Amino acid sequence: MNKMKKNGNMLKANLRVKVAIIAVILISIFLIYLIEFLASWPLPRNLYHTETSAEAYLSMLYKLRVFQDDLQNKNIAVIELTQEEIKAYIFYDKEFAREYSIDSFYIKDGNLEVIISNKIRGQIYELWFSFHLEAKEGNIILLVSQAKVGRLPLPGILSQYLANKMVEGMEPELFFDKVFINGEKISIIAKKE
Repeated sequence: MNKMKKNGNMLKANLRVKVAIIAVILISIFLIYLIEFLASWPLPRNLYHTETSAEAYLSMLYKLRVFQDDLQNKNIAVIELTQEEIKAYIFYDKEFAREYSIDSFYIKDGNLEVIISNKIRGQIYELWFSFHLEAKEGNIILLVSQAKVGRLPLPGILSQYLANKMVEGMEPELFFDKVFINGEKISIIAKKE
C-alpha cells in the first residue's frame, strides 16, 4: 500500500513538472508574440505629423551654400538651421531620402526626435530615437537619450550602437567645433580641416 501511495505521489509530481513545462512554453510563446506585436505597433502619427514646404527646402539649400562659401573663404563657418528646413531637406532631397528612411524629425526639449522605418523579414518596424547633439574631437556625436522599437523601449547600449551605425561612414571634411540646440534651431560652428 505504501509503495502504491509512493508511485501515485511520483506520478502527480511528474504530471506537475510536465504541466509547468508546458505552461512555461506557452507563456514564452505568448510573450514572443506580444513583444513582436508591440514592436511592430506604429507610433501615433498625430504627434509626429511632418509638413514640409518648398520654401523651407530652398532656404536650407541657400544656407548650406553660404556655409560652404564661408568655409572656402574664411575657413570657419556658422549655420543655423530650423526644424522646418531640416524636415524639408529630409523629405525633398531624393539622395538623402534614398539612403535614410526617416519618417519624422522634430526638435523637442533640446533633443532631436527621429522616427525611422525599417523592414525586417517583411514586417515594417518603426524606430524612435531622441538624441542629444555634441561636438567631440571634430565630429558631431548623437547621444541617445531614449529609443524605442514601436512601443518597446530599447536598452541604452543597443540604442547607442544603432545610432552609431546610422551615422557610420558619414565623415565630412569638416572639423565641427560646436553644435547646440536653441529652441527649434540647430546651430553648428565648423572649421575647414
